[in-house]
Amino acid sequence: MENLNYPVQRFLITNLSNLDFGLYTHTDQDVGGTTNVLLLKKFALSLKYSSTGTSISVSRTKDGALKSVLLKTNAPAPCADCNYEYGIIVKKRRQQPGVQNDDYYSKGRYYGDVITSIQTPSGGQLADSDKLTIENKILLDIKNDQDTDTREPSIAKAKRLYKITRSAATDEVAYTVNGVAGTNVVLGATAILSVNNLNADAGFVAAGLVAFALSTTVIAITSVSDGTSFTVADGGGATTITTERFLWIYAKDVEAQFDVEFDKDFMTLSRFNVAVLNNTSAAAGNTVLAIAGTASGNLANHATSTTYAGTITTWLSTNGFASATKTTGSVPVYVYTGVVELKIKSLGTAGVTLTTQYSGNGVWPGLTWKEVFNKFINQRDLGDNLMMVPHTTPQPGEKYNKITIKTSVLTGAIHGASHKDYHESTIELYIKQGAGSTQLWDASNYMWESTDDDATFAVDTAINALFTAWGVTPSPTIL
Repeated sequence: MENLNYPVQRFLITNLSNLDFGLYTHTDQDVGGTTNVLLLKKFALSLKYSSTGTSISVSRTKDGALKSVLLKTNAPAPCADCNYEYGIIVKKRRQQPGVQNDDYYSKGRYYGDVITSIQTPSGGQLADSDKLTIENKILLDIKNDQDTDTREPSIAKAKRLYKITRSAATDEVAYTVNGVAGTNVVLGATAILSVNNLNADAGFVAAGLVAFALSTTVIAITSVSDGTSFTVADGGGATTITTERFLWIYAKDVEAQFDVEFDKDFMTLSRFNVAVLNNTSAAAGNTVLAIAGTASGNLANHATSTTYAGTITTWLSTNGFASATKTTGSVPVYVYTGVVELKIKSLGTAGVTLTTQYSGNGVWPGLTWKEVFNKFINQRDLGDNLMMVPHTTPQPGEKYNKITIKTSVLTGAIHGASHKDYHESTIELYIKQGAGSTQLWDASNYMWESTDDDATFAVDTAINALFTAWGVTPSPTIL
């Protein structure tokens, strides 16, 4: 019988120390053995661990990453020379709905139109010229939404992106931007040389385009600014290059992620993970990257962005990925990692900064102090204990980790000798990022990591160790 359900209890910790948590074992007659007990000292709350009834969920607590997806138009054609209505819906998702915003319910933006008379279908799908019309309209709609969003902020931005498969050093790329054709660019013997040739071409750069590598044979071409209309095609080199065209949809900010909805088979969606590093002083720059738990080690001390990107590419290629660089302007280094999200463990002490990180899943940031304040503004979860526990307030400008603990623990025979009940509770801990002390709780050898793990490649310990010792492995890991 699971009839002892309690309201969610929320606790705020701004300066974490061993005065906040205790951890001990307890012989429990209800479960017939020994249980681990987590004690929240300042709040007079003890939580029993049950191997079948305790779970922890964790809000992502880093600086966040923009959600990023690629859409490829399939567009099955129902008939020839008929009207064709099309569109996508981009729906906003909030980490904390209704906290200092009015997004209690999912809000969507529709981008689409009607083609009054489609061209002759090809292979059961719309002609490519009609697909291009559809994509141009969606691209324009999303761009226009940025310019008129003062009353109801828009959700996402969009770029066009081409994937180009090359096979010969003398392959050529032809490009047109806003109807104006540029001069063909000869690629190169490798992917990184190809993108360097493109990004060093004055006309290509002036047209507002940028290239980066996706693999040893495939490169991407997109625009620097969102909303730019351009096309890419084979330029008549040694062999015919293969092109695929996509819409690259990405979040405006990390605070509001999104989902994309469209009719079945109209489009294909794939996740797109890219990090953009700004290598302003490559000779001093160094980076430690991690993909799927594999760390790169220090990638350091290169005189130019080209060699720096080449060093990143050498390591990434062993994991099936590739990187390339733009060699003019502020020389950003684009790092593409396919469906696996790249984690920046360290950017060193000088020379390299993370300009933007795009994530196929999107990564929530830490909660702002204002979001936490609004969670606690009408705090009534403590009942009779409300005036008996010390209270604190979130500190302006700080960000907070949110940890949710759900327990379902067997209790005594409350409703008679023949009954056993379950005590279910949900606890939310809001802990200031960077809060910590030399010892997290009063047991030996479990320490709070005092340094930010974005600045060091130390093993993530901190509060993970507390919950692991209690008996629960947080998912995802608390960073």
